[in-house]
Amino acid sequence: MPPRLPPEAPLEPPPIIVPDTEPDSPLDPNYDPDEDAPIVPPPVPDQPWPDPPPAASQTNWQKAKLRT
Repeated sequence: MPPRLPPEAPLEPPPIIVPDTEPDSPLDPNYDPDEDAPIVPPPVPDQPWPDPPPAASQTNWQKAKLRT
């Protein structure tokens, strides 16, 4: 059985948390310029190696060898 509150304890509603919708002022001591910046994905680095060549099919000498 859960413990009961003493009868003199008032029931308080939970605090209402309002999301921060307006940008912070640079004059605010807790100002963080990156907080309100849009989320940008990190840049994709250039591929340091070239794509591999397509898989080679049979070469001419292999085809000639199969014909004989």
